[in-house]
Amino acid sequence: MAGAIVKREIVVPNAPALALAKGFGGYRPEAEKPVRTMRVVKDASIQKLEKAYREIDRFESQPNLDYITNPEGFYEKLCESLLPHDLPNSASDIERFSVHLGSLQSERYFFEKTGFFLSFLMECSADRKFMIHTSHLEQRFSYLGFKNSKRIIVNGYGGESLGAYMKDGSITVDGDTAGDVGHCMKGGAIIISGDAHGSVGSGMTGGRIVIGGDAGNRIGSSMKHGRIFIKGNCGKAGARMTGGAICIGGDADGMIGDGMKGGIIKVAGNSGYGVGYSMRGGRIDGAGNVGDKLGYEMRGGEIHVEGDIGNLGWTCHRKIYHKGVRITDK
Repeated sequence: MAGAIVKREIVVPNAPALALAKGFGGYRPEAEKPVRTMRVVKDASIQKLEKAYREIDRFESQPNLDYITNPEGFYEKLCESLLPHDLPNSASDIERFSVHLGSLQSERYFFEKTGFFLSFLMECSADRKFMIHTSHLEQRFSYLGFKNSKRIIVNGYGGESLGAYMKDGSITVDGDTAGDVGHCMKGGAIIISGDAHGSVGSGMTGGRIVIGGDAGNRIGSSMKHGRIFIKGNCGKAGARMTGGAICIGGDADGMIGDGMKGGIIKVAGNSGYGVGYSMRGGRIDGAGNVGDKLGYEMRGGEIHVEGDIGNLGWTCHRKIYHKGVRITDK
């Protein structure tokens, strides 16, 4: 790691422990492999950051400051409490502290405060590019890159609510992430090399999200603008969306475009039942097969299908096309 003082150690278990494997007669013992761990030198900067991190109050006694129901209020209060400390916040300091978090996982509210704390440090920093290490963490965390406007590279797991309320910049994750990626994001780009686990881009008004693997359920719910690219499979997508675009490279589950009023959804693979359910506007393109109840209670918009289709659902507005030919009479 450039600019970081990191001590890398190789930990090799005692031989007698590995020798136990030889007691399983029909199986060959596994080869002895060193386990690599990352430890940071605890200098004055790390000590100061650790002290501030440990002193963070979750503000439980104050109303309407719950990190789930009011993350913006929670973050604002957190920033107010941290600003007077004049904390070290160079890219090197922050990278080294992300490694040091491995020794703080027993901290109370580790899940709630870790992402907010790192986000605060990065936004206050004069640097623009940051490396965050999470592959050594066993505990879950949330809200990394909250209101982000910088360039962040995450080596490992991205956590929950990654890039929520993001304004600009980019977040690149070399691994998987939990749910709520890009919740209410306004701009910038989030790129995940692995899987996400639902609620990607919910309420987003701008920006771009790319998921390299599968994305889970509830993709782009209530999104108003922006673009979501899923290279793998996903569940329900585009519910109540009013604008923007969702492109799915694999298969999608049922109820694609449920209640959508605008925007476009494209599915390269197959889609389940109820595509376009209660649709009011926008467009859905399905390159593969589509299940039953196509366009059920559809009142606006267009659906274009290239593969096989199931039965049509009852609809007041039938602008449904199969292989370029309109198949409805309304």
